[in-house]
Amino acid sequence: MRRGLAALAGLLLALCPAAARAATGDLDPSFGSGGKASFTVGQLGSFPNAVALQSDGDILLGGQRLFSNQGSTNMTVLRLQPDGALDPSFGTSGRKDVFAGNEGRVFALLEQPDGRILLAGSAAGNGALVRLDSDGSLDTSFGSGGVSQLLQGGELLSVQLLPNGRILALGRDAAGSFLLRVNADGSPDPSFFGTGMESLSLSADTMVLRPDDRIVIAGHTPDSREVVVTQLESDGTPDPSFGTNGTATVSFFGTPDVSVIGAALTGDGSIVVAGDFFTPGPNTTNPFVARLTSSGHLDTSFATTGEHVYDFGGLTDTAGIALEPDGRILFDASGDDGNSEFFLVTRLNTDGSVDPSFHGGQPDEIG
Repeated sequence: MRRGLAALAGLLLALCPAAARAATGDLDPSFGSGGKASFTVGQLGSFPNAVALQSDGDILLGGQRLFSNQGSTNMTVLRLQPDGALDPSFGTSGRKDVFAGNEGRVFALLEQPDGRILLAGSAAGNGALVRLDSDGSLDTSFGSGGVSQLLQGGELLSVQLLPNGRILALGRDAAGSFLLRVNADGSPDPSFFGTGMESLSLSADTMVLRPDDRIVIAGHTPDSREVVVTQLESDGTPDPSFGTNGTATVSFFGTPDVSVIGAALTGDGSIVVAGDFFTPGPNTTNPFVARLTSSGHLDTSFATTGEHVYDFGGLTDTAGIALEPDGRILFDASGDDGNSEFFLVTRLNTDGSVDPSFHGGQPDEIG
């Protein structure tokens, strides 16, 4: 399955304000064609991985585009207007390709307060950050010609902007996972562990930033048996008030293979984590959601135990999560029921139960 497509479509549904307000979970007919927008990006194919909503309502999509039959890719960004049409003022007809060597991919992106756009991913096989001006052109004041290669042989999976203009990036290579802090010009910040990089004990998947600049990193143990959430102080040291020495784990029954796809903070500081739960033997994949208190303990007001594995039928992979202002969880996944591929969106109440007011309490399955 082209999971990136399902993730992209599901996250669009989660992030677009009109869709989030639709109590029934129906597609928003004012967006694209009947609530869906699709694009052909190059003749050889493209794979979206990330989406972000700009302050003006435009939508940024990031991923990679194949540009050779040998599998070479470049970082690609699209910008859509609120109605789902490509924004002609961005890049070339709404698209920006960043050619920085083979194996370019975008895994995360965000809009800065000044309108410039940060991309995190890989370029020339190295973990890299790229900064674009608001019109899609490379910001030559950042890194080398707009590209800062930071993690040799790796990739950057998540990015956050600090209030002082510095940048946090979460990276991974064959040796493990790393937290990087980068100056506003794209250079490593030497005041952060001497090299601008800190090694992490977990296999990190995603990161969120608290309002006080403490850092929440979610991932899994190296053997993929447990979910791990680590909270760090703003200087990168473990937060002793969280979990055990700054780390909390979520265990599941049996011997699953788990990975984290998304994390989000609730209004009271709790952490919602979602991902995939793969069971060997029957070879089934199901989405899971867990909620931890702000102090790093499973929140037993959520699904009784603080975590729950959902069964929507078929082989179902988590694509992303988003929180509504009242704490309810928008949750999307891709699936294969043996006959066709699909993605679905559902909404969970704050106690972890499926919300019956959203699409009749059944996942909104979209082919």
